[in-house]
Amino acid sequence: MKKTIYAVLLFAVLFSASAQSGRKPNPEELSRFFDAAVPALMEEFHIAGAVVGITDGSNTLFLRGYGSADLETETAVDPEDTLLRAGSISKLFTWTAIMQLEEEGKLDLNDPVEKYLDFDLPDTFDQPIRVIDLMNHTPGFEDKLLGLFVQDEKHKQNLKQTVSRDIPRRVRPPGEEVSYSNYGTMLAGYIVQRISGIPYEEYVERNILVPLGMDRSTFEQPPPPDLAGRLATAYTYSAGKYVPQKFEIVNGAPAGALSTTAADMLRFYRAYLNGGQLNGARILKEETVRRMREPSFRHHPRANGFAHGFFELGHGEVKIFGHGGDTIFFHSISGYLPEEDFAYFISTNSASGMRLTQKLQDQMFDEFSPVPTGGELAAEAGLNPDLEEYTGTFAINRRSESDPTQIMGAVTLVSPKISEDGDGLHISSILDPEGGVYVPVEKDIFQQKDGRMRIVFLRDDQGKVQSLYAHAFPAFLFSRPPWIETPVVSITVLILGFLFFLTGSIAPPTGLLTLIPRLRPKNRGPSVRLAQWSGRAYLLLFILEAVLVASLGNFIFVPIGPAHAIPLYLATAAVVLVLLSAVQSWRKKFFRLPGRLHYSAFALSQALLIAFLGYWGFFFV
Repeated sequence: MKKTIYAVLLFAVLFSASAQSGRKPNPEELSRFFDAAVPALMEEFHIAGAVVGITDGSNTLFLRGYGSADLETETAVDPEDTLLRAGSISKLFTWTAIMQLEEEGKLDLNDPVEKYLDFDLPDTFDQPIRVIDLMNHTPGFEDKLLGLFVQDEKHKQNLKQTVSRDIPRRVRPPGEEVSYSNYGTMLAGYIVQRISGIPYEEYVERNILVPLGMDRSTFEQPPPPDLAGRLATAYTYSAGKYVPQKFEIVNGAPAGALSTTAADMLRFYRAYLNGGQLNGARILKEETVRRMREPSFRHHPRANGFAHGFFELGHGEVKIFGHGGDTIFFHSISGYLPEEDFAYFISTNSASGMRLTQKLQDQMFDEFSPVPTGGELAAEAGLNPDLEEYTGTFAINRRSESDPTQIMGAVTLVSPKISEDGDGLHISSILDPEGGVYVPVEKDIFQQKDGRMRIVFLRDDQGKVQSLYAHAFPAFLFSRPPWIETPVVSITVLILGFLFFLTGSIAPPTGLLTLIPRLRPKNRGPSVRLAQWSGRAYLLLFILEAVLVASLGNFIFVPIGPAHAIPLYLATAAVVLVLLSAVQSWRKKFFRLPGRLHYSAFALSQALLIAFLGYWGFFFV
């Protein structure tokens, strides 16, 4: 599930300024702003439909739909009636259920999770994974994306199958390092199912949705018949047209299966604003809600972390607790501010919806409340750290370690550099290629020079800067990668690999030019034929693997596994023969010198390429 929490900082500013001025933004101000901003952004980013809702503990302050829930039927987005997929916002319902069971004395947050399971987790580390580790995203699992989303119901799994059939590897000790974990939330949902004795979806409906009057919300996939007709169609935008998409099934309902309306989500947050109850129906005790606002894990004492499943999303004195939610096609953000008595929910039904939410946040900030920028705070702080120790490459720790999506660790990078003026760091990433300048405002904390986004750096036991994360995204930690994962190594291997793959396909002694008689090797003995045909077999098998992968289409929705890598396994065997033949070519000199040089370079580059693919999980081992 993707990062969608930029808006919380904006709302912090909005409501903080309002509190300082002795009033809250009124419905007219909100209406004027959103009615101008949202349609413009929808046009800019090709969004079919969107919805915005804002509430306090008593009343809805703003609730409006924009655009289309279904373009074919010309159905408009209705904030009371149109269901959208809430993605990871579903997790808040899982954590609410966990806290309900704790209130009843049926579980303890510090208990090992295996106490409540009917299968074993890998015993990779001595420390057991606790229930609270699941809530803090610190269980230490790898993050597996393949199989999470499917569109064909034949690939749909029940919750027991999802959590027990393909258990992710434990790659770090629990309780030590945040790495956003869908599987951890699935385990928590399965614990709810095991303790309650009823399916997770039924438990949430009985104990959260029905009491709060969320009668247009469901965890069933697809939604039941009485709600299915209200579900917004998902869209991508391609070649000037909106392209409708199939329903996304989330294998692991507790992590992201919720379909809901904006009005229903405001009911959920009103319950939290009112200490766990709404209209006389109580889902949590007031002391439990207060406890869920207390930090349960932080990497840095002065930066955001987790509060019993909620992201801490505040800025300064303003406390915000919330969660973003993303499927492939739907994108949402949400949160509540208990002291300011405000909550919000924003959602779109288009694949580019995250771009809308990010820019909408920036515009809301500009519109409602300027706050001290990093430049202003840095001038007050007067810090002069050694900027060099904060530079380098940092790779995201949320990734698979056993399938091709592991490659996300090679491309999801943050690379701070000393800014041109020498006052701070220029920080960019794959999500923000242009980046910005960040200046020191506290020890190991940098803030955008002309804004409020903060980057927090963490040190290892030797006091060296080892990791970083954005203050607004406490679930996503970036750490210095080992040398083999650095961009220069990856780029070098890929360039050499594909360059000599191309020349090997064309030039002698393996390429198409050998069809010309005068370019064929004069020596046609068994060793020469083995060298040539092992090289050709490798090339053909590699191409076959590429064609196989391409034929899968959007492989995110197709459960793939080792069977899909069979051509790659065979190509590995072929490249071993190529390496042996390269050695023989120098011993027996059965190619001319240019041919031996080219064949050897081909052999080494392809062996490195295969090793690179193996390291990054393409062999599913």
